[in-house]
Amino acid sequence: MKVKGPTKSSIRTRKLKHRLSFRPNFIHSIDASIMRMFIHRFYKQTVKKINHLHDCVMLHPNDVDIFYKIAAEVYCSPFMNTLAQDLMFSRMKQDIVGKPLERMLELESEFVSNMDDFELKPDIFDPRKCYRYEGAK
Repeated sequence: MKVKGPTKSSIRTRKLKHRLSFRPNFIHSIDASIMRMFIHRFYKQTVKKINHLHDCVMLHPNDVDIFYKIAAEVYCSPFMNTLAQDLMFSRMKQDIVGKPLERMLELESEFVSNMDDFELKPDIFDPRKCYRYEGAK
């Protein structure tokens, strides 16, 4: 039996799916942005391109130390403290008004209040614990 349009049940299901998938997709977009920073900085420093897929990279073993240095630079940068606001909240707030804007402000406030207040420093951050080098077997 073919349904001619969305039903109340299908609309509810779609909205629930969207709500449940928003946070994981948001985190995934942050990961992708960080990876783009790695790729851009690596190219600027080495004039070499990195092969990548999501949060994995493939590079020459001689370049692993450069990659680790770049990872530490990115993660210890002050802009990491506002990355979520810069990527999403600031952009979305420009395009909405009224109740959606009020809700976005609530979500941003909740997000910021849940953030830790620690600051990564190069002397305590070891990118080798986040990104592991695996040689050919």
